[in-house]
Amino acid sequence: MDSDIDNQNQESINKIKNFADSVKTELLQIDNNTLKEFNDPLFIGILLFKLLEERENTNRLLKTLLQKIEQLERKIDKTDSQGINLESVQEKLELNLDLLPEQDQKIIELIKLRGKVCAAEIKEEFNYKGENAASARLNRLFALGYLKKTNVGKKVYFLLNE
Repeated sequence: MDSDIDNQNQESINKIKNFADSVKTELLQIDNNTLKEFNDPLFIGILLFKLLEERENTNRLLKTLLQKIEQLERKIDKTDSQGINLESVQEKLELNLDLLPEQDQKIIELIKLRGKVCAAEIKEEFNYKGENAASARLNRLFALGYLKKTNVGKKVYFLLNE
């Protein structure tokens, strides 16, 4: 029985060797044909032309990227020269709190008192019919940058974004 398995293994090995030899022969033929093409001046000219096109495209792309980087650097320099920093942006956000609807201001005040709230708590506190309305209000305040979210189990809690 072991001799049958050995014979099958030897047959498989021979098949693999034959296949590898045929692939090797094909690759050598491809290489010979390719070498003949490389001796053709027309083929070399086409390759050089394609290479030149690709180089020009790459240079155009790099030039565009460089221009965009320079624009960004100018914007950063302009921002720095105006003295804008994160603290002033945060102060502006606090000033915009007066521009929020009264209901949103009350929600933010409640979060200041409690530290964190979930949609169910807002629903109860402000007598919403469902949690969807409370969740939509909280998510809107989150999108505006006033709140941050944190998941605890299946509940989503909202905290002040400081």
